[in-house]
Amino acid sequence: MNKHIPRILCVDDEHQNISLLQAILIPRGYDVVTAANGLEALEKIQHERIDICLLDVMMPGMDGFEVCSRIKADDLHRNIPIVMITSLADRENRIRGIEAGADDFISKPFDGAEVLARIKMLLHVKSLNDKLVTANGELKAFNYSVSHDLRGPLTAINGYLYLVQEKTRETLGDECKEYLDKIQKSALRMNRLIDTLLNFSRFAQVDMCSERFNLSRVAHKVSKGLQDSMPESSIIFKIAESIMVTGDKELLRVVIDNLIGNAWKYNANQEGIVIEVGALEVEGKSVIYVRDNGQGFDMSFADKLFIPFQRLPGANVDGHGIGLATVERIIKRHGGRIWAESPPGEGASFLFTLE
Repeated sequence: MNKHIPRILCVDDEHQNISLLQAILIPRGYDVVTAANGLEALEKIQHERIDICLLDVMMPGMDGFEVCSRIKADDLHRNIPIVMITSLADRENRIRGIEAGADDFISKPFDGAEVLARIKMLLHVKSLNDKLVTANGELKAFNYSVSHDLRGPLTAINGYLYLVQEKTRETLGDECKEYLDKIQKSALRMNRLIDTLLNFSRFAQVDMCSERFNLSRVAHKVSKGLQDSMPESSIIFKIAESIMVTGDKELLRVVIDNLIGNAWKYNANQEGIVIEVGALEVEGKSVIYVRDNGQGFDMSFADKLFIPFQRLPGANVDGHGIGLATVERIIKRHGGRIWAESPPGEGASFLFTLE
């Protein structure tokens, strides 16, 4: 297998600077592509495989800031690391470079060892990023396969099962009817598991839309849905009013739905249960909590709560062990963290922050 040779695009309107960069890079085994202005650089990026771009700032016509902005605005090439090479050392121009999307800076006159060190570091970061992009692509392909290749046979099983039940309704014995009923329930559980896996993956990739909203209203809707589904339950909800948060409303609804739903599910058959939703301030940061006064859990298993497919020992409720893992993914996407507490005899509390 041929070894991948990193290709570096050097953009500078001064030929002596290009020659100096070539003298530094080519002996180290890099493939060097050159451009004398911004338009030529954009043209090279569109038609050649570029691994990193060394970009001069002060060029006639289109300066380095604009070139950088255009590259980073292109979905196909935005992951190319850009190092701005500039004699402008003032803070204002470095901020302009960061806002344009520059990944690093090198000051003129540049040192060969520094150039090589920064290139090596950024190529390593790009390699990791490329692997992540590939993994995400494979995950999307897997999701498609799960959605179509697995759901298709399940749909057929359910369809034929329905036909068998209809055609044999009057002739089939009770024992065989029970077998068919178990097959149907198993197929439905498998279908729900597929939905759960797809949602778990989707919540890590869906675009976020941040807004300011009242989380208390979301909690009230979730609690009402649970009470409507089991009106005989004696569980009481205490939800603080006007818990204002900033984040993706749909994703945070999933968080509240899971946390309240778990408290309900694990305590549904107990008397005197109260589920609370509220907020408190810790070290100047708002902490939102969902707590109950039910059976709680063994804190020695707390580190396993947010691992996919992990379930607490002795848990006799329906589920796939994905809910809390999904919650953690969503909270992390909001720049926050989530943790659980369960003092002996005091129920369970799930607390989270948002950035």
